[in-house]
Amino acid sequence: MGWEHLIVLISALLAILLILKETRRKKRKNIVLRLVASILAVLALAFIALPPSYKTDQKALKKDFILLTEGFSKDSLAKFTNPVLITTDKKLAGKLGTEKPALIPSLDYYLAEHPNIQTLHILGSGLPDEELKTLQNIRLVLHPSEPPFGFSSVHWPTKIKSGENLSVAGTFKNNLGKPVKLILKSLSTTLDSAAIAPNSMADFKLKSTPRQLGLALSQLLVISGRDTLSAEKIPFEVEQSEPLKILLLASAPDFENKFLKNWLAGNDFSVAIRSGISKNKFSTEFVNMPALPLNNLQAQLLEKFDLLISDETALSQLSNSERLSVKNQVDAGLGLLIRNEDEESLPGNFSGLFTVMPMTLKKDMSIKLPDDQSNPLIIPENGIAQIRAQATDQPLVKDEKGHILVNSKMSGQGRIVFSTLNNTYTWKLSGNHAGYNSFWSQVIEKAVRKKQAEMNLTVAERFASIHQKNTILLQTGSEEIPDVSSGESRIYMEQDADLPNRWQGYFWPKTEGWNSVSMANDEKTSWFVYNQTDWQSIRKNQNLRATARFAKGWNKQSTNESLARKAVYTKIPAIFFYLLFLACCAYLWIETKFL
Repeated sequence: MGWEHLIVLISALLAILLILKETRRKKRKNIVLRLVASILAVLALAFIALPPSYKTDQKALKKDFILLTEGFSKDSLAKFTNPVLITTDKKLAGKLGTEKPALIPSLDYYLAEHPNIQTLHILGSGLPDEELKTLQNIRLVLHPSEPPFGFSSVHWPTKIKSGENLSVAGTFKNNLGKPVKLILKSLSTTLDSAAIAPNSMADFKLKSTPRQLGLALSQLLVISGRDTLSAEKIPFEVEQSEPLKILLLASAPDFENKFLKNWLAGNDFSVAIRSGISKNKFSTEFVNMPALPLNNLQAQLLEKFDLLISDETALSQLSNSERLSVKNQVDAGLGLLIRNEDEESLPGNFSGLFTVMPMTLKKDMSIKLPDDQSNPLIIPENGIAQIRAQATDQPLVKDEKGHILVNSKMSGQGRIVFSTLNNTYTWKLSGNHAGYNSFWSQVIEKAVRKKQAEMNLTVAERFASIHQKNTILLQTGSEEIPDVSSGESRIYMEQDADLPNRWQGYFWPKTEGWNSVSMANDEKTSWFVYNQTDWQSIRKNQNLRATARFAKGWNKQSTNESLARKAVYTKIPAIFFYLLFLACCAYLWIETKFL
């Protein structure tokens, strides 16, 4: 029961008691007036606790209320005739000289004290999402500043496996009249760099392969000549990767399987190879793993592998029980990668899920893999088929004209990948080692069995800041209340109403740098806490986008009438109810004594 309901209940009971008392009095003179005074006294007490309000329509003020945020231009104030300047930034309070803006502690409190403000103009980089969420029934008009010098967007993985590349990509705005250089640096060593032309906005991508394990911190420098214009932090974590176990089936030895086996072995994969030499006879080979019996592919054997790579003929030669075991294991999460050998898929096989069509090329074509900076991969003129797109497909590789060459689709918890490229070893022979590595790395990463963690704990904020609210997101394997803490501080988790195994909590970190959150089972997750001066250009661009999005959404729902008038609820001052209560009590006392 809420506080309001409790007040109403107590008032009703008190009124009933007073009415019963008055009706049972022997002296019944002035009983009507006494009943009215008693009821009014109870109502006055209730209204003191719950003051009523009345609705009025107030006209919007003719003055222009202007909120100044970082990056605003003084020239933009010239178009306002009667402005009222406010700001929440202490640094901006003294920037305009005689037109000094009023420094307010909080925008939402200021608007609550001035309910007749209908429209608020925002100059500069705007407001963050957290502040915009507190604004209700107010029309925002954004007068954006020019995109600031620096990073407009940036992204890098916060966790990578050992041996993987750390890729830092984004967009940079250079409004200087001279070029600048972006340098990715770690331990005083330059790892990669990119040049940004003067007066331009350009995409960049920097890569390196970290050699250490655990928590790491690199720097992204902006250099102009000999001057360092900014130095931003790039925190990430390198986890020890477990070697994937791959089963390779071949109907007969060929160059494609030979080069693939050598590449897998050179990248520390555990590989088991079964090649057909005659009917029901196979040769086996094991790399980076102990020998296993491969004559019969049953569930107990397939469970030990993360990915099965096979050509279509080898799959078609499996027995019915082997094919059923493969199907069940794929549905349970095993990855399956099928190499197409002809322009038509063999009937009754897994590859029948895909439709293959011949493709006539008049010249060699090329493909460009996503997230790959190497030279394009050349497709030979003959012997290539394309895959017809279907609604449930997830294409992985296309050529320059959009023909699908590697396709995939889900099967239960696993994924089936189908490739029409059978001579990728020619890329290796031509010296394009980076392209070969990139192709197989990306295809295998998409196809391999995904291991589900029992618990997944993350921090929602991309640039979590010191002394600011951080949102902790947790997904568990049960519905029990998790025990989460950071140092000596307990983090209380709130359960999701729709997904009971998901939880959310809040934490305000006190220290800059790496912070950690631990669970009762000693599972630990680390995240980096930035200073509020870090990544300023990113924060400004995020505020610009958020404010523009908020203003656009509000304008769609607003009407001209709502801009002219605004409903305001005004509370009746409690002093009137005090006076009414005293008057009623005075009458009851006087009536008892003298009347």
